[in-house]
Amino acid sequence: LLLAATRAQATSMVKLKRFLLCYEPPGIGLEVEEDGHVQVKHKDMPPGTQANTVVDLEVLADNLIASEDVLTQRKHRNAILQLLGRLYNIDVEPAEDDPLSGGEDRCHIREGMQVVIIGLHAQQQVHNGEIGVVVKAKRDKFDVFLNSVRVAGETDTV
Repeated sequence: LLLAATRAQATSMVKLKRFLLCYEPPGIGLEVEEDGHVQVKHKDMPPGTQANTVVDLEVLADNLIASEDVLTQRKHRNAILQLLGRLYNIDVEPAEDDPLSGGEDRCHIREGMQVVIIGLHAQQQVHNGEIGVVVKAKRDKFDVFLNSVRVAGETDTV
């Protein structure tokens, strides 16, 4: 009889399906599935005036994870931090040691930055050492508008 009760408990697992974001009033919804039934648990967050820094968001994320059994630090903390960043309009970078960050670029080159061109080969080698502005940045590929003038007013995009 005890074994049957243990098996029944093991089959009624709670699974997090997705996070939902509510802007007014500020909050995060947790869509969970238990025994085939989906429900949303709404977690109220403080108003925007009380969360101004990344440290504030980290405290909120840690408190949310501690209050819900379905959430874990390793699996959900960075996703919750990203959601809280959207909610409070605070830029949150993924942790550098985060294996779950989705392979996003970690070189921190962003559009609008001035860069020095190095490491080009073949025909583009003539541009090594030039200064340019990043006009498009996607993972490990960048479009750079070169400031140099090659031929009477022409500029290159490498």
